[in-house]
Amino acid sequence: MLDRNEMVLRDERYAPQQLAPYMPPPMAPYMAPPEPEEPSLLGAIFRHLWIVGIVLGISLLLACVYLNKTTPFYKSESDILISTNVPVITPGDQTGISTGGGNYLYTQTAFMKSSIILNAVLSRSDIADLPVFKGVNALGYLHENLQADVGRQNDIISVSISTPRPDDSAAIVNAVVDAYRTYQDSSKNDNFGAILNELQPQKEAIEKEINEDEARLDDIRQKNQSITFLADGQSNAPAIINLNVMTQHYAELRARVMDAQINWGSANAQLRTLQAQEQQAYVDFKDAQQRAMELNSVQAEYTKYRSDIEQQREYLKPLRDRINQLEQQRDLMKNIRSITVMEPAFPSPSPSWPVPSQTLAVAGLLGLTLGGFLAFLRDRTDNRLRSAEEIQNIVGLQILGVVPRMPGRRTSVARAMSVHLDPRSEVAEAYRTIRTAVYFGAAGTRARTLLVTSPEAGDGKTTSASNLAIAIAQTGRSVLLLDADFRKPTQHKNLDVNDSIGLSSVLSGTETLDRAIQRTGVDGLDILPCGAIPGNPSEILNSQEFGELVDRLALKYDHIVFDSPPVNLVTDARILGAVCDATVLVLRAEKSTRKAAEHARNALLSVGAKVIGAIVNDAARGKGYETYGGSYYGTSAMRNAGEQHPMPSTTSFRPAGGYLPRASRSDTDVDEG
Repeated sequence: MLDRNEMVLRDERYAPQQLAPYMPPPMAPYMAPPEPEEPSLLGAIFRHLWIVGIVLGISLLLACVYLNKTTPFYKSESDILISTNVPVITPGDQTGISTGGGNYLYTQTAFMKSSIILNAVLSRSDIADLPVFKGVNALGYLHENLQADVGRQNDIISVSISTPRPDDSAAIVNAVVDAYRTYQDSSKNDNFGAILNELQPQKEAIEKEINEDEARLDDIRQKNQSITFLADGQSNAPAIINLNVMTQHYAELRARVMDAQINWGSANAQLRTLQAQEQQAYVDFKDAQQRAMELNSVQAEYTKYRSDIEQQREYLKPLRDRINQLEQQRDLMKNIRSITVMEPAFPSPSPSWPVPSQTLAVAGLLGLTLGGFLAFLRDRTDNRLRSAEEIQNIVGLQILGVVPRMPGRRTSVARAMSVHLDPRSEVAEAYRTIRTAVYFGAAGTRARTLLVTSPEAGDGKTTSASNLAIAIAQTGRSVLLLDADFRKPTQHKNLDVNDSIGLSSVLSGTETLDRAIQRTGVDGLDILPCGAIPGNPSEILNSQEFGELVDRLALKYDHIVFDSPPVNLVTDARILGAVCDATVLVLRAEKSTRKAAEHARNALLSVGAKVIGAIVNDAARGKGYETYGGSYYGTSAMRNAGEQHPMPSTTSFRPAGGYLPRASRSDTDVDEG
């Protein structure tokens, strides 16, 4: 076993008596994590704009297929005005002026769609033979598709129908309007004609009876010239008086029956009651007449005919007035048209359904809405960190730099030494930007020991640690890359060094430090590989021997870059974070999640680690990430220029330890600004 003092490098440059004791900076106090910001709706949609585009494209494609497969319908419409302030007559009611009433127009719209009008339309051969009615029930088709609506702010009725043929639509609508007008005109004339046909024979019959009774009276007077007939048909005999009473009663009932028949029609129930009373009065009248005739047959006969004449004249007068009124109204209605066609139906040049522009607009709106919803849903369910701004806002860490995705398929050595092998690339420039942020950021000149770790495996911490160490070494500083990943060490593979002895060998006392530290192909960069994987890595890193070893190495090198296991998997990174001056968290774009990043940050802060910022690794161009120098340092022309005029080596400018004075820094160091 070796003594601890023998673990120090045996090199004259690093004689212990020439070095002042290294004092690490005080432990940073624990900082409460910032409150995460809720992702905005617009931000979520723009981050997943491809989802919106796909859904929108599918919606528009389905709309186009729908328009191509759907049979278009053409709508034709006719506007009519129904004048309600015209004389009308209906059976059982008095003639007057109709104002229509509140439901009159709605009643007419329902009547236009009734079977009476539609059957009249289909009775026309030119309508019944239309192609739209082939193979379907024409009456049912009209019942289902014909529309008649009253205007909301006017009394105009719109009659319309939509069919696959524009000419058929116009023909059907015009036929419906014509049938409705014809029916209304004929119904008016029919109402007047029916009543006149009923009243005119009654008038002629009464006039005939009056003439016959007057002839009989003249005959009685001629045959009985010696008898003086009373002018009023009355006599002193009681039978005559009773006869007059019966006659008057019968005449009144007869007049009431005739008046009811004129006003109500022959089918009225009240008329039948009056007719029954009339028949009974007629029987009583006949009995009284018989008795009077027995007393004075001549006087009775004369009185009978006289009373019949008076009775018929009383009935004839209102009947004549009614007939004259109806004849005048019939003549008036011939000159009045209550239905006016304001706009006839014409074939529509474009389909009314589906409307291409409207269908595409609705499909586009639905596509945008659904796409936006799916994009927001994916954004809420996808906890991956997508942009540097999101990492800074949600995780609460300063972004030290963004490393772009390395093009092509590269070996692990090529990826780990990109800064050295391809110094003009975007990746190299990104790590130089990170180096500058570490120098002039929160860590300042006190960050001699730098831990590079990540929340999960596969985030790129090992590659970032080696490239950052190379970038620091290129400034002329002495750098040690210490592989403290006792779980899955890979730095020896990336830098192509021997791993038979390493950190575990030194800590176990089986090897000296000068044999464990190996030179790399990069000037100023040494590596202390992991060595054999121990069985108790956490205990070794938390031991006093490891702490003393770090203190001694910090006195020998300008910077020590630690590569550790992931923070969220084992506790090793937390131990190293408490030991190192500064800690850098590597997050892989589109892979690291919010929860993992926050957990790693909180775990490091809980042990007092000074987390100076985060590196965004493997960022894709054009997805919200920007890399400094991407349009300049990554060009083939600049790479060729670098090959023709290589930069001078910085080895001769590297001192034994400490920082270079600003005046003596190399050109590469000046480019950091």
